[in-house]
Amino acid sequence: MAPPKVFTLEEASSLMGQVREIVRQIQADKHRADEGREGYEQLDTARARGNGYDMKREVLATQIIDHMKAVQAGFNRLKEIGCELKDIEMGLVDFPSIRDGRLINLCWMIDEDRIGYWHSMDTGFASRQSL
Repeated sequence: MAPPKVFTLEEASSLMGQVREIVRQIQADKHRADEGREGYEQLDTARARGNGYDMKREVLATQIIDHMKAVQAGFNRLKEIGCELKDIEMGLVDFPSIRDGRLINLCWMIDEDRIGYWHSMDTGFASRQSL
């Protein structure tokens, strides 16, 4: 397995616009999938037989699958860039970097103006520290 791409703060910061757009799309696709799943679960399977509900369930199932494929495609795009989405709802993204000679993660949330935090590779959001 190849080592992770390592970013300087400047390199990661230059990608924020692109990463923000991808994360927002992932959030939207996940939201649509969740809405579809709720609609699917609300359909009464007993009433579904013979009155068109089967078709509606099939359409909803297909839409849910399509939205989740779009979510996965977004994750793949982020992976190609070299960063990782840690939490969809929070829009929490980590960029591998080097600090004091060790591998760390630059930690950024979608609503933050800049990357201002980091944490070690074996910890997460709760342990992030100011740069």
